[in-house]
Amino acid sequence: DVIEAEHTAGAGDGSCTIHYIPEYQEDVTGHTYQVNFEMDTVASVMMWHCTDVTANTVPVDSQTNQSGDFAYPIFDGIMVQVIGPEEGIKGIWETATAEGPLEEWDNVAYSWNSTGDWYVSSDAGSDFTRLNWRGLIGVDNWEFRFEDASIGEGSQYYDWNTDELFPDRCPFEVWNMGPDDDPADDKRIQIFVLDDDESGGWTPGDRIYPFETEYGTEPLPDYAVYVWDDDFHIGRIIFNVSVPAPGTIVLFETNKVHSEADVYRFTTENPWLSLDWDLDDVKVVPNPYYGHSSYELDPYLRKVKFINLPKECKIRIFNLGGDHIRTLEKNDTTTELFWDLETKHGIPVASGIYIWYLDAPGIGTKEGKTAVFMERETLNTF
Repeated sequence: DVIEAEHTAGAGDGSCTIHYIPEYQEDVTGHTYQVNFEMDTVASVMMWHCTDVTANTVPVDSQTNQSGDFAYPIFDGIMVQVIGPEEGIKGIWETATAEGPLEEWDNVAYSWNSTGDWYVSSDAGSDFTRLNWRGLIGVDNWEFRFEDASIGEGSQYYDWNTDELFPDRCPFEVWNMGPDDDPADDKRIQIFVLDDDESGGWTPGDRIYPFETEYGTEPLPDYAVYVWDDDFHIGRIIFNVSVPAPGTIVLFETNKVHSEADVYRFTTENPWLSLDWDLDDVKVVPNPYYGHSSYELDPYLRKVKFINLPKECKIRIFNLGGDHIRTLEKNDTTTELFWDLETKHGIPVASGIYIWYLDAPGIGTKEGKTAVFMERETLNTF
């Protein structure tokens, strides 16, 4: 059996899953536990501890594994699986157009914007790990706010190769928005551009390197002022095909790794006290799936998870037209099964509603639905 711990504090994008281990079922205590995080300042790594709140003991201490594998310690009949994302880009979103804010943000990470005019890439296409080019991206978010440079809006900006100001203005401002929605820590910052097409200034296709020096009163200094490489948190950003219209806002959202503010809490109960497996507890998480789940540890993985499964079962998945999409099977002591959101032919599924049928020999059957919303893709090969 599997339960998800409650995320009671903090803004981390991770998760905490509790696995009951059949071989140690007699050790399940029924106690309440809490997971806390602490930075090891010597090794510069985030550790986590699991405290038995009921017994006031710490059965698991100073753990660093947040990979989502199964190499976690087993204690009190359970395994606590803490999963945390790597630092990097979580999403790139068009949040406003020339017409105003969008009610539903549009994914523009290697995907056309809401009007089909432009998209964002790295210098290696859809590999957005490249944006964390100095390993300093952290948990701050950034906004690109597009304006009309022809009437003096936008920003002064610097030539990557010379550190000198370009003679013109680029049609956008860059803002460091901090890690959350609090406007108190928002800061306008300065910009480098690598003039890849040698046009004499920024044009779509050129690489953009914001740096954390605050954008002060104009005119800016003739030469850029910065601390290398501390001020370079994000870069290699490319807007492709055309210039976004004035009024467009693009948000670069980062993964929120676990911090000392994050807390998980759960209470155990022995799932083997009843010999009857309750198939009503079987479900898919997350549901709906909105282009991302906490089980995806790199930008190329797509995963949802069936949980609370009996030892032996088969899950058949169909679309609403009745077409067979995939069959998943398990026969082991784990209680979960991942679906990589691909068909039986290895092709990513389309957005839509999918019907699943569970057949557990000797226990029964169950059916359910899961909604999948996949991000749009940009084709670069024809």
